[in-house]
Amino acid sequence: MYNNSFKQKIALIAFGLLLGIILIEIGLRLGGLGYLYFQERANRISLEQKGEYVILCLGESTTQAGGKDSYPRQLERVLNQRTPRIKFSVINKGLAGTNTTSIVSVLEKNLDKYHPDMVITMMGINDPPGGIVAGSLSKPFFMNLRIYKLMKWINERFHHSKYVTRLPVKSGREISVTKTGTTILKGKSINNNSPQLGESPAVGLIETGDQFRDQNKLEEAARMYQKASLLDPETSYWKYLDLAVLYHRRYQNWKRAEKYYLKALELKPDHDAAYVFGEQESGLAALYRERNYLSKAKEMAKKAIEINPVNALAYSELGRISEIRGKIEEAITMYEKSISLNKNYNSPFVKLSYLYRHTGRWEQLEELCKTIIKAKPDDDRAYATLIICYQEQGKTELAKKYITKLEELRTSSHNQVTVRNYRKLAAVLKRKNIKLVCVQYPIRDLNNLKKMLPEKEGIIFVDNKDIFKEALKQSCYEDYFSDQFAGDFGHCTPIGNYLLAKNIADILLASCFENLRTIQSCPENTQAERKDRFERLNLLTSEANIWTASSRNLKDQTVDKLTDNDKLTYWHVSLERIGEPAWIIIDFGEGNEKMVRSLTALPRTDKPRQFFRNAKLFGSNNGDVWEQISEIIQEEVPDSDTWKEWKINNDRAYRYCKLLIIDGHEDGNNHHFYSMAELAVL
Repeated sequence: MYNNSFKQKIALIAFGLLLGIILIEIGLRLGGLGYLYFQERANRISLEQKGEYVILCLGESTTQAGGKDSYPRQLERVLNQRTPRIKFSVINKGLAGTNTTSIVSVLEKNLDKYHPDMVITMMGINDPPGGIVAGSLSKPFFMNLRIYKLMKWINERFHHSKYVTRLPVKSGREISVTKTGTTILKGKSINNNSPQLGESPAVGLIETGDQFRDQNKLEEAARMYQKASLLDPETSYWKYLDLAVLYHRRYQNWKRAEKYYLKALELKPDHDAAYVFGEQESGLAALYRERNYLSKAKEMAKKAIEINPVNALAYSELGRISEIRGKIEEAITMYEKSISLNKNYNSPFVKLSYLYRHTGRWEQLEELCKTIIKAKPDDDRAYATLIICYQEQGKTELAKKYITKLEELRTSSHNQVTVRNYRKLAAVLKRKNIKLVCVQYPIRDLNNLKKMLPEKEGIIFVDNKDIFKEALKQSCYEDYFSDQFAGDFGHCTPIGNYLLAKNIADILLASCFENLRTIQSCPENTQAERKDRFERLNLLTSEANIWTASSRNLKDQTVDKLTDNDKLTYWHVSLERIGEPAWIIIDFGEGNEKMVRSLTALPRTDKPRQFFRNAKLFGSNNGDVWEQISEIIQEEVPDSDTWKEWKINNDRAYRYCKLLIIDGHEDGNNHHFYSMAELAVL
């Protein structure tokens, strides 16, 4: 009887504890969900009030590079020019040197931060074979419980407080640690050579620093690492490098990056990593080179070689510096030395193959590609470079042979890391009901990308193979790409990014915004002599029969350029006398009178100042007697290729419409000229 009563009490206590744990877990989860719900709701309401459709672009340097001329920035401009009824906000989250694992690891964080309606990806080129898939390190189920994380946090705070009492603390501030929003797996360093903490006496400080780092609180992390350096300088050395690389590559904060590279050197002055570090081109040598401190950069690279004579990337840095200084032969020698030491690094191969190609050293280029292929049989970049080598020499049959091999390689050996990360990303977006757009790199085959995603329903794919190949037939490679880092393509120039952005916009408008777009495809126009031509659905293109203008200009600067939907072409007028008005007259045809309610114009890209300042819009039904509809005033001097729009209060229809330009923004003799890239009347 006693035993039964005792067992019942134990069972009741155990049940009470279990019930308590469950209730605490439910409370913690509901609290977290409630916070996220209200945060997301507030952000969405804010965006909806602004009328924005948010597009998030994810990728590597091919997405990030270009500043205002990057493809996401140009995509935003193109979409907003073509769809004035909806405002697009395109967010560029490309990051140089990143890979799909890193992109997917911060996906949820970016989704929570920006709440996009659509995600565009162009990624995978930087994925190493046999890399780590985002979230692939499985954890016991209990480690995902909120109560476990709470207890772990309390335990870490206890350890932290013990270590703080042993060390001098200059600041009296209490440090609060939370575990939300981590973006890097705990304990994982940017540098794979970073030692494991193990039984380090500074483990509490290092782990707390890692938590701060994972939340992007880098200065708080630095304070923890500084305290830890008194106990464990070896581990702290690599942690300082982590911070330096984050500031250098992710945030492009040169001053902070230099600070932590130098702090790492204070701990281990006889180690070469702080001078030249990783194929991301990090370290003091790369930092100084990028800031154009070439003498200091060269000094850092030489110090790395002095410490470690087989540091292949240090020789590659010396090659970069020589190339910038125009010492091409010296650069070639340095790149050759780098590759002789280590054939696995991509950067020196890309640089050397580019220089071989541009100096016409075809035999050396062929030998280099074959050497890399022998060392790395799955390196598609080397195959692609070899194909270009043969094509430019006119060796068509050899080029075809390696094209076949390259297609077989890319078809049969998809990088499984890329595949799994693409599928993980697609699953997250599908669950959150966010539209996914997968963009293939220029020149590359779209089918290889499609094969990575067996569940294609709802996904938009963008093919950039044919459009870039056609462009390269009409122009030289350097017009569209600034380098050849991928073998068959490189980082896009502003023109290349525009072609990329325009192609993406064309597909998005056709696929997702059929009811909103004001641009539609039309048959090829013989006057324009351009393929894939689009026309703005305004009265000028859909209704106007005849255009006349006061044009005294070159034959390729005529009035029809105002509706060719190409911002690089323009209508230009040269006046006989300063002060003489310029004009454009549109005839909609007899019995086809139109009511004009708005006018939209795009300044000339290279000379926006030639835009008009004061103009008047007139209407007529016989072409002789004109009635003023509205004044059109542009007080500010245009400084970019941004559309200008004027709403017009008009309720009368006219057969003829005349835009009379009275004066412009140019001074002196330049006042003879007016230019516009595009014009729309609605």
